[in-house]
Amino acid sequence: MLKKRDLHDVPVLFEFMSHPEVFPYVRHKASSSDEFYFLTKQTLEAEDRGELISRTILDEWGQPIGTINLFDIQERKGFLATWLGRPYFGKGYNKIAKEAFFEELFFQFRSKPSS
Repeated sequence: MLKKRDLHDVPVLFEFMSHPEVFPYVRHKASSSDEFYFLTKQTLEAEDRGELISRTILDEWGQPIGTINLFDIQERKGFLATWLGRPYFGKGYNKIAKEAFFEELFFQFRSKPSS
């Protein structure tokens, strides 16, 4: 259901992100695929620095359909944001993604010390 962000998913995610019903809800907006590659690379680097946690949301067939992110991490707290491609609205993916994300946070990151 979730995987670490990956530059290979940029073309598909960019198409979903560009939809007028999705775009207003995306924190790091891009007006081109190249710009989205750059923003995704910055996201990966920020995760390496411990500033955020970002995952790609996958459908049942392992295809990317959106993202879930914990931004602005400070003192083990942050701002949660998700977005899904328009074809996946109202199908329960957001709830499932949040449950998987929280499980990862609470059970995998819980034992790591604060930065």
